[in-house]
Amino acid sequence: MIKRNGVEEIKITSNVSVEDSLRYEGQHSFESSITSGEATSMVNDNPYKYFPFKMVQIRFNPDGSVEASGLVSIDTLFSFVAATGGTKYDLNKVKDYLKVPLGTIPVYLKASGSITNNAPSITWQSAKIGRLSVPVDLANKYSSQIDDFIAERINHVPNLKLEKLEVVDSKLNFKGIIPNKKFFVAK
Repeated sequence: MIKRNGVEEIKITSNVSVEDSLRYEGQHSFESSITSGEATSMVNDNPYKYFPFKMVQIRFNPDGSVEASGLVSIDTLFSFVAATGGTKYDLNKVKDYLKVPLGTIPVYLKASGSITNNAPSITWQSAKIGRLSVPVDLANKYSSQIDDFIAERINHVPNLKLEKLEVVDSKLNFKGIIPNKKFFVAK
């Protein structure tokens, strides 16, 4: 049992489905500011079996933007989405649209925005998947669908309320309510 950022993490040791491999209990108020290094460490140290990101680097910039790069396991990404409330229809739709091969691919993203009352508002500045640059106007054209996708992941966590999540002075500031406990299947 580990406690990170006010959440007690408890490993599930029995065999469970992907959909039951991650659950939460309880709630408490939480307010915090973290640096780029702390965020990078938190993401890279995530022990959840279906967490699809690795070798991640995160930078919070003075202008309020965020840059992130790393590797995404496409196989694990679909399991992660299923575990966080996504349906097979959602997964197949994304798979068909992106036409991304299974495996691990490098990704780079730069965006600005915030989350207020669990509602993301993101403006994309740059995105690369593998060696291909995604046109910013294309990313922003689908920003409402991306915001909805992120909101669905947030709202799948019971008792998670992001009153405000934003980058200020090169730090990520969080104010809201988070679960007391996270139960998960470990890697």
